Amino acid sequence: MRWMQILNRQQMSKIDFTDTQVLLQIFWKTLQSKRNGRAVNAQEIAMIPEMLTKGAFYSLPGYLLDDQLVGLKWTSHVPKTNEPFTEPLILLNSMQSGMPLALVDGLRIGGVRTALVTLLALQKLLSVVPIRILICGSGFQAQQHLDVLYHSLPNTHFLIWDREQSHAQRVAAQYTRRVSVVNDLKYACQSSTRVIIGATSAMEPYLHYEWLSPRQLYVHIGLHDMAPDDVAHFNKIICDDYRAGQLTSQQSLFIAMRQGLIVSKQVQLLEDISVPLDTSSDNKPLMFDQFGLQIFDFVLAKYALTKFERKFENANISISN
Repeated sequence: MRWMQILNRQQMSKIDFTDTQVLLQIFWKTLQSKRNGRAVNAQEIAMIPEMLTKGAFYSLPGYLLDDQLVGLKWTSHVPKTNEPFTEPLILLNSMQSGMPLALVDGLRIGGVRTALVTLLALQKLLSVVPIRILICGSGFQAQQHLDVLYHSLPNTHFLIWDREQSHAQRVAAQYTRRVSVVNDLKYACQSSTRVIIGATSAMEPYLHYEWLSPRQLYVHIGLHDMAPDDVAHFNKIICDDYRAGQLTSQQSLFIAMRQGLIVSKQVQLLEDISVPLDTSSDNKPLMFDQFGLQIFDFVLAKYALTKFERKFENANISISN
């Protein structure tokens, strides 16, 4: 008898991901495994049906040698009204037997993963904890960022901007202190804000390189928060991964790369950073681009499965050979 776990969205909503320090340690260990060739992300494969003008489906395979896991993240990016923009699923297989171990709804995992990787990047790239962080957006990813960063950085004030001010106000209203709404995005970027996070599903750019200040860190989460031409102006671009998205990713960084606007010496991988970069002598803004490594989704799925098994011992679903 072999068993496969299935965790749906409702079950995933009950998983506790609040042990941030433990998860950051898992993520950093996973990055080091990637550096040593023991955690591998295969090239992203995109399928774009002709009738979808702004949508696509993405396949992201990979494996974790130390955990003996092979995984596949299957994600749809199809704009919808009042529903998530992305719909990810995560499949985990045993590396030794090849048998499927779990099928996990990946929406919450994607949000937690993205916020944790941003927090890890802040720790590795900045010499001091930021006093002010500007989050652009009020959707799922923006809210996940605010939740994780708010509880992890107790002395940081957060600014929220959205094209729809009422959306930003609704997010800010969930917090009693340290969260404010801003209306003038350019002014907010230029007013001693240490970190700017672009976390929207915008199809048109709204941030500009010329608005940034020396040694300011811009974190690129979405696809088109900043145009490829603007991205090319950064002297230093740090990535969680630069290879897997080169052929198909619609993120501005990879569009700029395919257009020949980015040269390899501009790009560094997060796992190769040993000292903070905001003290460097070039005095230029920094960029961290988060492609979204599927190996992080896999370790979070494994973490969620462990949590689930401890609470719901009888949730297994049998499958035949």
